[in-house]
Amino acid sequence: MGARIVCFLFAAACGVTLLLTFKNRELSAENAELHQRLVTPVLGSWLPDTTLRDIDDLTIDLHGDVRAHRVIHVMDPACGVCEASLPGVRSLQNELKAESQGALLIVSASPEEALRTYRDDHELGGVRFVQSDSKLHSQMGVRVVPTTMVSDSDGRVLAAHVGLLDTNAVNRILTETRSERRRGAVEMPREEGL
Repeated sequence: MGARIVCFLFAAACGVTLLLTFKNRELSAENAELHQRLVTPVLGSWLPDTTLRDIDDLTIDLHGDVRAHRVIHVMDPACGVCEASLPGVRSLQNELKAESQGALLIVSASPEEALRTYRDDHELGGVRFVQSDSKLHSQMGVRVVPTTMVSDSDGRVLAAHVGLLDTNAVNRILTETRSERRRGAVEMPREEGL
């Protein structure tokens, strides 16, 4: 009788452990999704109406000086994930035919000469580098680097991604950006008898 009780208690403990394991995975996934939503800039929000200067002392207006889209990548040169995301930034730039002068990289405070060297070492000649601070990051809704955004000519955020910009992320951003241009309602044919 005692052995049956021990077996029953052992089976119940295993069942509870298994249940808690699955529940922990579910809660972890929900927590990761919530964290991602909290650190990603809000789609449809507006970039600050400000004029920036790049490291070559050229002005950049976040509203109105692009043809259709602007790819903005907020990064830190010392961040390996930021650097690994640069091919994705180039891909977005090419696919969206972003600003004729190239994508915009907003970089945490670094000396201008170091940024020029970084640009030349990574063959980013068509990319405009802007030094930034926490105030600009806050105004743009950036809480984590790397953050990649695509904005329209009015400065509205169409798509955003936080973290490594891999092929899947690039495809998702392209889909979100392109679907934004296809607004409208479609009338479905109504079947008789419904």
